[in-house]
Amino acid sequence: MSTKETYRSRPPSPTDAQRADRLYAAVDQFEYGAELAKQVYHLGMPRFVDSCPTASLFVGEEGQPVFTFNRAYFDRLGHDEMVFVVLHEALHYAFCHPLRRHDRLPALWNVACDLVVNAFLLQKVGFAGITAGSFREFLASAITFETLPITPADRRLSLTAEQAYDLLAGGTRIVPGKNSNTGAGDGSNPRAVRGKDPCISACDEHEWSELDCDAAPGPRESIRRLVEQAQQALREIGRASCRERV
Repeated sequence: MSTKETYRSRPPSPTDAQRADRLYAAVDQFEYGAELAKQVYHLGMPRFVDSCPTASLFVGEEGQPVFTFNRAYFDRLGHDEMVFVVLHEALHYAFCHPLRRHDRLPALWNVACDLVVNAFLLQKVGFAGITAGSFREFLASAITFETLPITPADRRLSLTAEQAYDLLAGGTRIVPGKNSNTGAGDGSNPRAVRGKDPCISACDEHEWSELDCDAAPGPRESIRRLVEQAQQALREIGRASCRERV
């Protein structure tokens, strides 16, 4: 087969509008924590780029939330993984992670926050019950307590990001990734950590350097509005769980 014929046989790449439609369809069809998943609508139209390695949610210069996906990364995600990443981003804000780092090392803080968020998604939202092969493969390389077992299973859901940070600081080795934004070898912004698997990696970029407690008032207030939106969704999940038990 000629090179020309090979290229002709490839399906065309989706447009950004088609990517957005696919994301919203995944959110609408998600059966676990549906109300929380639909908080993606508060984030506005997602932005698709080639520069961000994975996904990120940050506050823009004018105080608006900006939800960004790398096109190639997004196109590889199945529906369950897509919703997982969306909720992962929203929960960082619900748990006020950008405001709680203070003087902690960014590398360790990022990993600690991911551990706490992913434990919540797996156990409280219900992602642990998803058995689809693509999602299990996605989890196998994610930052979770399964791939980075720093504490016994019965303590994981009660662990705060600060407690996870202290456990990490007590001995887990952080490995700077090749996509580090700093370009330095100090592990200040790693793309990978060493746990059971040397290829464990984050599913998002923590662009929080300007979002800590010293941030300017405008962006900080935007973060707090995002927090309120996500926390409202969490309260809805709690009320729905109570109704189901009655």
